Amino acid sequence: MKTLIHTSLLLMTLLATPLVAESAWKVTDGPGAISEHAMIRDIRNDRMIVFGGLLDGALSNRVFAYYPNKDGFAEILAYGVAPSPRRETLAVYDEKRDRMIVFGGATAEGNTNDAFALYLTPGKETWQPLAIDDEVLPPVRSHGVMIVDRANDRVVMHGGYDSPSVLQDVWALSLSEGQESWGGGPLVTTGSSGAVTVGDAAIYDPIGQRMIVFRGYDSSLMELSLNRTPTWATLPLADGPANSRRYPAAAYDPLRHRIIVQGGLDGAMTLTETLSIDLDTLVCKQLAAELDSDGRFWHAAAFDESRDEFIMVGGKDESRIQNATMGLLHGEIDAPELLGPIGEVLLEGEQVSLAWAEAKGATNYMVEIQRADGGPILKSSEIEIEGTTATVTLIDQQDTDRRVPVPYVWRVMGFSKLTVGEFSKYGEFVHVASPEEVTPEVPENDGTGIGAGSGATDDTISGAESGATDDTVSGAGNDSTDDTVGGAGSDGTEDAAKNVGNSSADVINSESDDVTLANGTNRTLVELKLEPVGQGEVAGKEAGDNAAGCVGGNAGEGLSLSLLALVILGVGLRTVRKARRA
Repeated sequence: MKTLIHTSLLLMTLLATPLVAESAWKVTDGPGAISEHAMIRDIRNDRMIVFGGLLDGALSNRVFAYYPNKDGFAEILAYGVAPSPRRETLAVYDEKRDRMIVFGGATAEGNTNDAFALYLTPGKETWQPLAIDDEVLPPVRSHGVMIVDRANDRVVMHGGYDSPSVLQDVWALSLSEGQESWGGGPLVTTGSSGAVTVGDAAIYDPIGQRMIVFRGYDSSLMELSLNRTPTWATLPLADGPANSRRYPAAAYDPLRHRIIVQGGLDGAMTLTETLSIDLDTLVCKQLAAELDSDGRFWHAAAFDESRDEFIMVGGKDESRIQNATMGLLHGEIDAPELLGPIGEVLLEGEQVSLAWAEAKGATNYMVEIQRADGGPILKSSEIEIEGTTATVTLIDQQDTDRRVPVPYVWRVMGFSKLTVGEFSKYGEFVHVASPEEVTPEVPENDGTGIGAGSGATDDTISGAESGATDDTVSGAGNDSTDDTVGGAGSDGTEDAAKNVGNSSADVINSESDDVTLANGTNRTLVELKLEPVGQGEVAGKEAGDNAAGCVGGNAGEGLSLSLLALVILGVGLRTVRKARRA
């Protein structure tokens, strides 16, 4: 439907000052100066678990938990025999059994290939060795990448380093409790795994059922499908970085189906950049870099999906100084998608409801609405917002001819404590008063007949207009002459059989915004309401409504069904009156 709104020139005047948010990164204290450690997100218990690494310059096997609700770390003193102190170890989260799986790393005696599980029941955290009866174990290593293949209930490990060898093998550890095993040898894969590198990062993609590997030496992207025959393939990364970034921190963002890669080592230079790789489009883009930082590598990261935060801990800078902080990056907020009203004519009166789709990461929304012909911008303080809907009373309508449509534009922006999102595109709608408030009133029945108009005189049968003279039978218009049978309009002649008005009566279909005129012309409600209602339209509508009232149908049906009876009745009345006059 045509809305009569043109906002291309208007929108330049509607730019609002954005909210002022804190830096995209929040930096706080970590468990100490730490690097080359492992970290996982303990989903069941809503915390981050940090294990091992170099802690204050010494090899460590200590366990710390970060509690987001308390915004602080606490050390976990677990039962059982812990792994020996180590750095550059691999760790993943087995959510099904609420445990952290740890493999390998560099100890004081050299690289190792042992595996452990840390059961994470709060207050009962316990270490337990895994696959101790396996005769064939993966070669010892540090570095490498490891994920949990949830669909096949197993750990998948790839690559690593054992001087002077760079490893490119793939192993799988079954996770069936009490039967954990490396399966007697490496997985057989097809395809090429790409360049031989160390310092890679990897995540598990549950949608694609694959392991995604970010190669540190050339910033390329590889996938290993995890079906019956695991297959390597190179992914065509668009707009990816040209430089290397070994030992970055990476995590999977399930809210946006992407991998986040932060920092890393490019030659001797540490990086502050944060990359986002969309796993649907394979487009790489820049997120907020860590400010006031000398960069990080050998740090660890995880993603808190309940708070939409990428969390990284520790690392080293290019001077090899350990970092004692934790950085939290809140997920960016996209522009909301408007659901309505868009390009509509609203008839709800002065109060209007707005709706939009949820913008991921947004905890609040800002709404702006303004008349398209100018006027003040109504902002959130003047609008009732609940979730992803808003209700606004358009007070400007009170100063307007209620029959004249008023065009509006509106937009929405999501934000949170840390992040301000983008405004949506503009939505447009036309606002008018409800039909009952602009439709001319039909005169009420004064008891002299069916739908008689005010001022009807003696012997009126049906629908005479004001000023109708004697002997009117049905619906005569102004100045209609004697003996009119059915609804003549102004200056209607004697014995007219049809309701002929000055102009066509308007019939509004309540299920549509289209208006059908009696002459067959279709016009939009907006176009109709922009014109003043003429006297002929009012008179014709009243006459038609009154005629319809005879039988409960519309005007045409009422006249056609009762015409014969009215003619007979009219002839009888004239005969009686002529006899009286004689």
